[in-house]
Amino acid sequence: MRQRQLYYVGQTNSKFRFRFNNHKKTIQDKSVNFPVAKHFCGEPNHSISNLKCILLGSNYQSVNERLKSESKWVVKLSTHIRGLNKDLGILSDFPFVINNPSQAAKVN
Repeated sequence: MRQRQLYYVGQTNSKFRFRFNNHKKTIQDKSVNFPVAKHFCGEPNHSISNLKCILLGSNYQSVNERLKSESKWVVKLSTHIRGLNKDLGILSDFPFVINNPSQAAKVN
């Protein structure tokens, strides 16, 4: 049976390798307070070998630029709806942003 593919977008000011290893460690430790680890611990026949990471950007000029890029990818990939992201990142700080599609009818 094929595993469903869920995506998670994250940003870090650390080296990519360090962040990726951190995700693997939370999975090994079954640290379910972290979205990626919670997903891997909750899926039967799911192991760390199923984890794949892709670097979507690097060398940002500022922290704000990096945070905006993270939010752009969360929205573009809909990982806050059909993935492992809990929110829209930095965009969640703005009241005009709809985090939940069911809220759209209430706004209009």
